[in-house]
Amino acid sequence: MSKKLKRSAVALVLAATMVFSSQGVLTAFAVGENETSTAVDVSALEPILDKEETVVVEEPGNTDETETPEVTEPCGITEGCTLSKGHNGECVTEPVTPPEEENGEGEKQPCTKTEGCTLENGHEGECVTEPVTPPEEENGEDETQPCEKTEGCTLPNGHEGECVVEENTEDTEDTQEPSEEDVAAAKNVSDLIGALPEASTLDPATINVEELTAQVKAAREAYDKLTDAQKALVEQAVLNKLVALEGALEALQNTNVAAEGDVARVGYNYYSNIDEAIENAPESSTIELLLDDPDKTVEPTKTFYKSLTFTGTGTLKYDIYGWRYNGNLTFDGSNVTLNCTTTSNAQPANNGEVVEWGIMVLGGSLNFTNGAKGTFSFDSQITHVSQTTNCAIYMNNGSAINVSSGSTFEIYGHNTTGKTGQGLQLDETSTAKVNVTGNSTFLIDGTNRGYVNSLEVYVNDSDFTVQNCTSNASNGGKFTATNGSTIT
Repeated sequence: MSKKLKRSAVALVLAATMVFSSQGVLTAFAVGENETSTAVDVSALEPILDKEETVVVEEPGNTDETETPEVTEPCGITEGCTLSKGHNGECVTEPVTPPEEENGEGEKQPCTKTEGCTLENGHEGECVTEPVTPPEEENGEDETQPCEKTEGCTLPNGHEGECVVEENTEDTEDTQEPSEEDVAAAKNVSDLIGALPEASTLDPATINVEELTAQVKAAREAYDKLTDAQKALVEQAVLNKLVALEGALEALQNTNVAAEGDVARVGYNYYSNIDEAIENAPESSTIELLLDDPDKTVEPTKTFYKSLTFTGTGTLKYDIYGWRYNGNLTFDGSNVTLNCTTTSNAQPANNGEVVEWGIMVLGGSLNFTNGAKGTFSFDSQITHVSQTTNCAIYMNNGSAINVSSGSTFEIYGHNTTGKTGQGLQLDETSTAKVNVTGNSTFLIDGTNRGYVNSLEVYVNDSDFTVQNCTSNASNGGKFTATNGSTIT
């Protein structure tokens, strides 16, 4: 037998004689060149059919069939080589999975397929690398998988470190720079409120409560007209000041109420005496008459020289002579009336000074509006400190009488036949005006002459009448009537 055949027989014998011992140890029996083989039970070979075969690579070259079979010995060059010693070419080793510590610092051997793979070389299946970032398309509609920690995080679930959220670059009212228009509007309102006094300093006895109330109301209306963006530019402290003032004024109104016998109110203060009300009323303020009937009267004993407005219900009656008034006197409302007369006991209004001209010497304006009524009545037979009444109103240069919005102004003369006693009289060098507008009425009745010395009269959509004069209705002036006015 050739050496090659003899070795093949040895291999068959080795394969056939590999059996397990009772302890589960694989035992191999080899028959030497000069030994007799032991019989092998074939049934003992069945359990090893599913085991991995040991590959034996024969040494290249022809062998004599008579030579004794030899077991392949490990190569002395490379540990684990399955070729015989002294073989030619590279060694062949079975796959070895070295312990992790043999790869240095506990790291696994890198995979030759994918850079960064954490599995051993030669592994089956897909590689595994750290960190694992799933493709965006696997998370649905190309969106990054939401983070469990922070809504809107763009990192994958289970990431380490702080979340990353995309910034919202959309312009909103909170992120936009305010416009110059908004800044200017907010500043105007802030300045308006800033000019008001502090609520803690309010003293009804020294301030014009009515005027302050109007200012606070105007500031509130201006603030309410701002847009939300403009309101946001008004400092909270400024708005707090406005709110505090509103509360303080409301408290004054609630704590000051009219008592029985009160005839007038100025702001939040009530008076039972009309002279006190007029005296305490600030310049350009309003006095509200508190009488329950328009025909009921309050009779001041003193004249005044500041601008005032009278509203409410009742008649302000003066029995005076020669009241030199230079302010702006206004009566506003259908239930308020001014009634000026002269009687035999009427006293001069200027500290006893003899004034021959009339009931009132007007240097400012006399105004009736919104249905208010004014009446001047005199008797030319009555003397006052040896002087007779020459006219109802003597109008100084630049003065005016304005009757508007359904109001009425009337002048009545008595016993004027053959005597001086004009309704309206001007200085020869003066200019003065009478304006009657808005469905209003102007009447001069029973005077010696109606108006004299070139008064300027303007009537629009109203009635103007001069009648029953004992001399002439007018001796000239500029007269204009428009829009369906009735002139008598």
